[in-house]
Amino acid sequence: MARPKWGGIDLWDKKMIIIGFSGRTTNICWRIMCRRFRHVAPIVVIENKMYMYQFEKRGQIKQICVGERELKILGQYGWEFIYMPSVSPICANTDNAYTCVDMTKQMIGIKNIWVQTPYRLYKMLRKKYNMLKK
Repeated sequence: MARPKWGGIDLWDKKMIIIGFSGRTTNICWRIMCRRFRHVAPIVVIENKMYMYQFEKRGQIKQICVGERELKILGQYGWEFIYMPSVSPICANTDNAYTCVDMTKQMIGIKNIWVQTPYRLYKMLRKKYNMLKK
């Protein structure tokens, strides 16, 4: 059986996943529905490179190479990060994700149907990983 790839990256070789939460978004629906955080983007750390996966619309996910400098800049603009240890296995097929939360849940293997907003995902991950936050 072939190992799953997502965005051209072999997710079995990753060391850590960083989940970034932002309070800003351009989508008017999320501005109305969500309280504190309105967008979430997973960052996969592989060896010495980091790749952020930005959800644009269903079936369209952009892979962005980021560095430590970019994470500091995002932190200055209000992003909060949760550092997660390596999790496996991961659902690598996220083409059917409807939202950024759905994409992130599929990437890290969460199947909780009650987690629908970025803030709810943030609260669940902080509780599960004992508030690993920077």
